[in-house]
Amino acid sequence: MKSLHFWLFLLANAVLVCFLSQTVIAQGTASVSKKVDSLRFVTEMPSICEGTPGTANVLTQGCGSKHFWEVVKLKANAIPLLLDKLDDSTSTAAAVSMFGHQYTVADIAYVALGEIFMAYQPLNY
Repeated sequence: MKSLHFWLFLLANAVLVCFLSQTVIAQGTASVSKKVDSLRFVTEMPSICEGTPGTANVLTQGCGSKHFWEVVKLKANAIPLLLDKLDDSTSTAAAVSMFGHQYTVADIAYVALGEIFMAYQPLNY
């Protein structure tokens, strides 16, 4: 339950920051929207990355699709659009390991939000 409160707190703060800042305007709303919409093309979710960060082979097996990481790189600019995607039940080509199902766009948006929030780490629990 403590974890759920932590995530809800982070979501609320992130939304507030987005509305109070001008970061979405600086990035270009159409560009951000296009990248977030590309989540439906994700074919692999990040798991145990076999690439080396900072090198040419960073996006190799287990590191996830480039569409996913392009959205994560948008940081706060993507948060409002990712929140909108949390109810998108569109299936993707990304398989859920050991379950035989496909990730939905909502699942991928949720994981992307987690990656964005983990980068900020505003609180120590």
